Amino acid sequence: MLTINVEKQMAHCHIQFKARLTQQIYGLMGSSGTGKTTVLRMLAGLLTPDAGEITFNDQVWFSQQQQYNLPARQRQVGFVFQSLALFPNLTAWQNITFYQKLKACPPPYPDALQERLVAQLGLTPYLQQPVNQLSGGQRQRVALCRALVQQPQLLLLDEPFTGLDDALRHQTIALTKQVLAEQPQTQVILVSHRRDELTALTDQLLQLTSVQTP
Repeated sequence: MLTINVEKQMAHCHIQFKARLTQQIYGLMGSSGTGKTTVLRMLAGLLTPDAGEITFNDQVWFSQQQQYNLPARQRQVGFVFQSLALFPNLTAWQNITFYQKLKACPPPYPDALQERLVAQLGLTPYLQQPVNQLSGGQRQRVALCRALVQQPQLLLLDEPFTGLDDALRHQTIALTKQVLAEQPQTQVILVSHRRDELTALTDQLLQLTSVQTP
C-alpha cells in the first residue's frame, strides 16, 4: 500500500497531493502543468518534496518531520519515462539488463523472468539490435521490459504510449495490460493525458490539481 502526502513549490505552481493507494493500477490525471511528472519523480526519489511523507508497505520513503529521504536506488521503483531514456547505441538486451548490471552481474543469457517478459512483449527477435534501429513501439516495449525485470514494488509510467499511432498504441496497451496482470505484486501509477489509455489500463483514476503562482 502506497500512502502519499506531499507538497512541492515549483516555478509556476504549488503542488499538494494526498492519496492512499490500495489497488494495483492507478491513473493520474491533470491538465498540463499541474505537476503529474513531478509527483512521479518525488515517488521515485529523483526529486525531494518540500513537506509531507511517503510510505510504501509501512516503510518510510520520505518524511520531512523525521528529516529522512530514502535514496532512489533503495526504493525498488521502476520508471518508464516519457522520453523512454534508452541508450540508443546499445542493443535492446543491453538496455533491458543495464540497471541490473549496476547491482550485480546478471547471467549472460536471459533468466526465467527476463526470458518470459521478453517473449511476452515480443522482443525476442530484436534483442541484439541497437535500440536506434528499432521502431517506436519496439522501443516502448524495451523500456517497459527494462523496468519490469527489476521486479519493482512500484512501477511509474509517464506518458509511455506517446508518439505511437493508434493501431500500435492499442497493441502496446494490450500487451502492457497482459504483462501487468501477471505481476499483481507490483503497484502501478500511469500518467496520461488520454482518458482512453487510463480507462483501458487502470483500476481507479486520481485527479491532480495545483495552484498556479505568479
